[in-house]
Amino acid sequence: MRQHGTPVLLTAGGLVRATQMPLGDGDYTESWLQNLLVEHPDMLPVDEIASGFSPLVPAGTEIGCVSGSIDNLFISPSGGITVVETKLWRNPEARREVVAQIVDYAQALSTWTYEDLSGAVRAAVAHDATDWSLYEHVQQSVSVQGQARPTEDAFVDQVARCLDEGRFLLLIVGDGIRRDAEAMVRFLQRAPQLHFTLALIEVAVYELPNGDRLLVPRTTARTEAISRAVVQVETRQGTPEGKVEVYVNVETPALDEVAEEPVDFETRCAERGTWWIQEGIMAAARELEMEVRPTPAGYTLFARRDDGHTSPVYWGRPGGVLLPLWHMLGRGIPKPVVEQYRSDVEGAVSLTSSRREPWGEFPDTFGEQELSRLVQALRGLQEALSEQWQEQA
Repeated sequence: MRQHGTPVLLTAGGLVRATQMPLGDGDYTESWLQNLLVEHPDMLPVDEIASGFSPLVPAGTEIGCVSGSIDNLFISPSGGITVVETKLWRNPEARREVVAQIVDYAQALSTWTYEDLSGAVRAAVAHDATDWSLYEHVQQSVSVQGQARPTEDAFVDQVARCLDEGRFLLLIVGDGIRRDAEAMVRFLQRAPQLHFTLALIEVAVYELPNGDRLLVPRTTARTEAISRAVVQVETRQGTPEGKVEVYVNVETPALDEVAEEPVDFETRCAERGTWWIQEGIMAAARELEMEVRPTPAGYTLFARRDDGHTSPVYWGRPGGVLLPLWHMLGRGIPKPVVEQYRSDVEGAVSLTSSRREPWGEFPDTFGEQELSRLVQALRGLQEALSEQWQEQA
């Protein structure tokens, strides 16, 4: 059991006691926490976890990738990449899915190039600026005493290497990190090829009688080697030329008390009563020759072109759907096609107002008619894309 005392402020007039404010109440929302980390990234104890990733330079919020939207993204002057997922632990579903979600983000980022990352950060922080580079953005944002500024070539090379190897710092930041959340690190065995570091950080918020606030970040769990794949390649006499034998050994997570089995996507859908919806969507996608890629948090549908290029068009989640509109536009899909697709999906589920990745939750009243509309939206999108690609051929 973890027990914590209440901070007190020692003043000339005596002790002043602070009152803890639970996150999720009033102004203390996940959005508030995201913005706080942008304004004060140094409040995160990164030096204690993995000093090579500090200092943190904000690279945007709600960064879209095929697995969803990264809450906060940071890049260090040396090229280290930090992914932050902010979560309030009141939601049991969040506690079960948060580790799988951040691993999903790491897997998605590991498929990016330097140009992909630069474009995403530019869209998030620079918008339509023409004279902008990721290198200058990061280097000019901090002043690191005693450290030489890396050359642009060295920075680009290091960022590209981190992306290729999946060498990230993953931080789950919220209130009241629980042991059951720590136990979910078994999800991380699903990405043994990546070399990331994970830490769970609890942020306690206290209010003083004069209205000032005191923030207390605390690392509750961390590890330098969550999961690692050791690959042994052997050739033996008599082995056919050009072929090798490969042996893979996956080490288990380093955190203690890992006992709880992860709840897989199918089980989470069954608990919500949405598995029949997911089966209908994936069956229709295969009929439309879309690619279905499973992820720890759900699945992604990709529209495929004749030349082999793909674009993510649908992120399936146990309770609903995310639309990767920003990615679709970035892959050259015309804006009218994207807007029509969004409108068609809204005929089946109500979407949030986000212009980048709107979310729609399956209501209890979701039935066969709504599923048919959702499938028709995918069908209409595929037909529009086929016409566009034929015209470009």
